[in-house]
Amino acid sequence: MAIKYLITSDVEVVARVPEEEGDMLLQRTERTELTPTEALTWNVEGHERNYPEVAFFYLFLSPILYYTNIWYSAYLPFLSLSTFDSTGDIYNIIRVVDKNLNFLVDKYEQYPPMYISMSFSLIFALLFSAVAAVIVHTYLYNGADIWAKFKDPRHGGEDIHKRLMKNKHMDVPNWWSGILTAMVLGLGVFTIGYWVSELPFWGFIVVCFGMACLIVPEGILEGTTNQRT
Repeated sequence: MAIKYLITSDVEVVARVPEEEGDMLLQRTERTELTPTEALTWNVEGHERNYPEVAFFYLFLSPILYYTNIWYSAYLPFLSLSTFDSTGDIYNIIRVVDKNLNFLVDKYEQYPPMYISMSFSLIFALLFSAVAAVIVHTYLYNGADIWAKFKDPRHGGEDIHKRLMKNKHMDVPNWWSGILTAMVLGLGVFTIGYWVSELPFWGFIVVCFGMACLIVPEGILEGTTNQRT
């Protein structure tokens, strides 16, 4: 009989409990059994076939951390996208939120801490480190050119793509980009205000500002490596 790993993945909220129980949202968890080969393929494809990364972090480092019980990972499935409590059961989010899904600190402190599998921990670690690395790399290697380009758009000459297109297409005026930006921001503010999203206005602005700051680093990364964080 072939050995199989159990991989869990969270699925969207699908049901509500009876009103007498507070009309709380239930979370359904879908479980899928994968063979070892399928489990490896799942990790490789999830990282756009970055084989060196998969080999080092998931075939070499991850088993070491798992079998040394780092972060109590040995008590949990090796490959899983679910969250768990201290008993190894699926984390019951209903116990730490009210009927409006507001986070309750006192209930959270009474409930066991949340744990995630070692593979999931490495995914988070790699994603956060990748974003930080892209920003630092852009600052160190391209920071001077970016700043000079902001001060003088003609610094460093024209981009090859601009030279190829400028004789066939007119430049888009800045006021047009400004109007589109204002429209998108306005629609975003209207959306979070009209529908119940629990997202404050300032939170939406912070998110937009953060994404705007990553446009240049992400563009440089994808333009030079055909990869993205």
